Amino acid sequence: MSTCACMAGIGRLGAWQLPITPRGLNNMTKIEQLELDAHRKQIDADVKHLLEKYRAIFDWDIAEIDQGLADTLILTELRKALDELEKQAKPSA
Repeated sequence: MSTCACMAGIGRLGAWQLPITPRGLNNMTKIEQLELDAHRKQIDADVKHLLEKYRAIFDWDIAEIDQGLADTLILTELRKALDELEKQAKPSA
């Protein structure tokens, strides 16, 4: 199970517990988690908007586009951009 140890053996996550993730978000405080929860739908919508934006650009530039390949290329670049932002946002050790 990839969650924090559970007090009293309860199988559900309490407000004080967060899932352990590859990026170490389990150290997030409750207030930060609440703030993220409040904005999660908007973040999802913004990312979907970016995909749609670049789909449209690909459609304009390439007459017979392979949409699946275009989506893969766009999403790969979005991930690279997010990875770079994450590197820049981390405080130096």
